[in-house]
Amino acid sequence: MKRKIVFTIISFVAIAALSLSCCAKKASKATLDGLWFVQVLNDNPIEHSEGKKEMTLSFDTKSMRLGGMGICNSYGGDFQMTPEGAFTVSNIISTRVGCEGMALETSLFRTLEKSAKIKVKGDKAELYDAAGKLIVVLQRQAEK
Repeated sequence: MKRKIVFTIISFVAIAALSLSCCAKKASKATLDGLWFVQVLNDNPIEHSEGKKEMTLSFDTKSMRLGGMGICNSYGGDFQMTPEGAFTVSNIISTRVGCEGMALETSLFRTLEKSAKIKVKGDKAELYDAAGKLIVVLQRQAEK
């Protein structure tokens, strides 16, 4: 009788754990969707002030595409991610308008392609390179 109770409890716990892990994987992708502002790029805080363009990054986990606005140009690309947080960006393309701030924009594109891991914590997302160095901090756009 005790064996049957122990087996039932273990089975219930295993099923519950599998169910929760399944939901957690879906939630990690869902929490990434939407529009984000670039707050930090390679240890440099990005100033946001009235009248100054903000660099943005938007994710769509259904199509596994990203896009946004740099200082001068709109851009887009592909990304891959795993439930464990592995994250890669590839095939970034952009329009070709020149303006002041072009170096910062180019740095963003190159840095995104160095991404190897992502951590999403509420309204913040952090991108890390293959060595584990924090390279980009994003702030989710507040809902209107």
